[in-house]
Amino acid sequence: MTTPKIIQCENIAKYYTSQKWFKTFQVKALDNVSFAIEKGESIGIVGESGCGKSTLAKTIIGLEPLTSGKIFFDGKNKDEYKKEMLISKIQMMFQDPYTSLNPRKKIWEIIAEPLIINLKMGRSDCLNEVEKMMKLVGLNPLHFNRYPHMFSGGQRQRINLARSLILKPEIIILDEPVSALDVSIQAQILNLLIDLQKELNLTYLFISHDLSVVKFLCHKIIVMYLGKIVEEGPVTDVFSNPLHPYTQSLLNATPRLATSSNSFNFVPIAGELPSPYNPPKGCHFANRCLKKTAKCELVYPQTYTKNSSKVACYLYE
Repeated sequence: MTTPKIIQCENIAKYYTSQKWFKTFQVKALDNVSFAIEKGESIGIVGESGCGKSTLAKTIIGLEPLTSGKIFFDGKNKDEYKKEMLISKIQMMFQDPYTSLNPRKKIWEIIAEPLIINLKMGRSDCLNEVEKMMKLVGLNPLHFNRYPHMFSGGQRQRINLARSLILKPEIIILDEPVSALDVSIQAQILNLLIDLQKELNLTYLFISHDLSVVKFLCHKIIVMYLGKIVEEGPVTDVFSNPLHPYTQSLLNATPRLATSSNSFNFVPIAGELPSPYNPPKGCHFANRCLKKTAKCELVYPQTYTKNSSKVACYLYE
């Protein structure tokens, strides 16, 4: 019996129009991206800045309209959902715990805002729900009347999480939720996310630059490069046997500690990311790849299946 696909993206694309030197260019932030997420699963989206991670999150949650393609929730087209249904289905937790909270509002008002706006809930009912949610994310309910500046970065991110969960959504999009926190606090938030996922049967779409965080939290990983998916597979497989040269370069360029039994040499990725205004005709990574052939620079490769992973590379043709 197969697990139901709670999110399914089919050939989704997001193009932006930009002007430069009196010429109009089309920037393909997302270019025919397809993948699926099963209920209760954690998917990590990784890649360099500008690869399309945040744009993907914004199109799924509805902050950005699609240029083409379709997104399905539980097999139903996203466009068929009413706004109220969609809001209670999927929520987003933002990156910066300092700028994502209104400094003029008390904590209970921030957490209860989705209830007030979407469910027209009264003050007393809101306070009851806020108290339950603050306990759930590890905050003291007695502090509900405080302002954001009275909390640490880790506590503010718990407030962000409480606000995201207050409508009891099934899917949470996490956009770099721990990148602005100290390492010790990162571990606390990640463990909290894992506990909440088990308790509430949540599905996570986790965006991050930190591969070690993705390895710790996620079941599967999607590697993006210049608006396209270059590799997708289980986290254990991708980390132990990366297929795409870009994934291999990402792992080699990730700083980590060397031990007495295992030395490590930091290898930065050579070359520069191609301009999104004028991407290469063939594989977008070809100008930085040490394994490229003449074919790589002419036609973009299709996606090939290798064991439990998918990879867009002619090495696996």
